[in-house]
Amino acid sequence: MKTFLAVALFAMLCLNGAKGQTVDVKALNSRLNKALNLENIHYFSGMGEKFRMHSPNLFKTPIGNQFKSAWEGNQKPDSAIFETWDSTTNQFIAWGKIEYTYDENGIKSSEIGYGWTDFSNFWEATIKIEYTYDANGNRTLDVQSFWDRTSGKWVINGKEGYTYDENGNITSDSTYFWDEINSQSLNRNKIDYTYSGLNLISYFAYSWDADYNQWVNTFKDEYTYDDDNLKRTLEIVYSWDNSTNQWVNFNKYEYIYVDYTIENYYWDENASEWLKNGKDEYTYDAFANMTLLVEYYWDETNSQYEYLYKINNNYDVYRNLISSIDYYWNETTSQWDQFSKETYYFPDLNPTLIPGVSARPIHVYPNPAREYIVFELTDISSYAMVELLDLHGKKVMEQKLYGDNKVTISNLPKGMYFYILHDKVVF
Repeated sequence: MKTFLAVALFAMLCLNGAKGQTVDVKALNSRLNKALNLENIHYFSGMGEKFRMHSPNLFKTPIGNQFKSAWEGNQKPDSAIFETWDSTTNQFIAWGKIEYTYDENGIKSSEIGYGWTDFSNFWEATIKIEYTYDANGNRTLDVQSFWDRTSGKWVINGKEGYTYDENGNITSDSTYFWDEINSQSLNRNKIDYTYSGLNLISYFAYSWDADYNQWVNTFKDEYTYDDDNLKRTLEIVYSWDNSTNQWVNFNKYEYIYVDYTIENYYWDENASEWLKNGKDEYTYDAFANMTLLVEYYWDETNSQYEYLYKINNNYDVYRNLISSIDYYWNETTSQWDQFSKETYYFPDLNPTLIPGVSARPIHVYPNPAREYIVFELTDISSYAMVELLDLHGKKVMEQKLYGDNKVTISNLPKGMYFYILHDKVVF
């Protein structure tokens, strides 16, 4: 799995470099390979669903349904443009585009990817993913197709299916090849998840051995939480050793909540100990949106962390992710160089189209209040959540709304507060 992601990133770097980017691909890929976080791998598997865009807040557990879009509760984008930095012209150049479609309930139903063709100067369709959901809104099936120029049709090339428990947690994730000749799906990879309550405690990854017609072990992950079972503190990854038929240490990740950092280590078989590999530092805004991710690798020669990669996410006033810019650390110039950019476009803003904002007025009373406030809103869902913020934008309270939709505020200092009401959002 680690090798797969490194290869995928390397291919992306080569493509972008072809447009004038003066990137030392070999050196950057080597440094990326040192600092890869296995947590990222699952999010690189889906088109347009990269880790930085859709991952839950890693420091807010339980994780729950990992496929609940980060766009739930916000306005949905209708398209995204992907660009790479051209150091020759000092500008971003578009190379890819995704168009999103949604059903009548605002749930994403498909994505179509396009590549920019310089010779004909137009967007050419390349790949499509269609999504299917169960009655609870859980994504159960992805059908992936590619555009066949010869036939002028979409051709299925793979599927991915998911199952869930009664809490909406993913219990299995299976990928399949599509056998076009026999019109059937063939096993490829599978992940089985195990939970304790709502906390993910382990997952086992398998690949399909066609020669022996059976699943074979590849990786497993084990998670540890604090004494209150609220915060994930440790993650250990094991790989399957075919020669000894046993699990062996591979990577370790330690979650540090003081500064929102994940330190990762690799297992040195010769020394039989964990050695530093790198770390990720996360920054969040007052609304728990990830605004910055800085990745480091461990320089064994100088015994210190060195910059590797960083991602800046930008949001609009409605908390929609509108752009994400990637940078890599240029060791020659000792500065951050822009590498790629993703920009998300939304239809003309209509508050009544945003889940969580009703077309009817929201009545909040009494105002001023001393002990409690009531949110009066018809047809509110069982997932409704209210946040209170002070004048500095700092969140001072978060509470799920029940029956009478009453929120106790007697413990708050006197002052003026803003509220944000979320409906049909799972936290």
